[in-house]
Amino acid sequence: MFEVLTISDDPLIEAAQFTNNSKNSVFHWIRCNCYADYDALSQPIIRIDSPKGVLTAHLGDYIIRENNMYYPLNPEKFNEFYNSKKRLYLGRISGC
Repeated sequence: MFEVLTISDDPLIEAAQFTNNSKNSVFHWIRCNCYADYDALSQPIIRIDSPKGVLTAHLGDYIIRENNMYYPLNPEKFNEFYNSKKRLYLGRISGC
């Protein structure tokens, strides 16, 4: 199970954290061209195709969905950008 957080509802911005426990669910939550891979330390990563090129999400990163586009943010940047916004609980989605 993993949480999808609603950061904003106008425009809709959602976030899910990519962890060892949520990696499969987060991968299936992303509705764009992406693929699972491993980094140099054999840790799981997700590579996300975007207009800016291929973006890489590492364990602990948040995947942001905004306007049907996806991008990763490390936890520090996530807290910096979204800590001041009201976080609404959207729901729990069971893993695959």
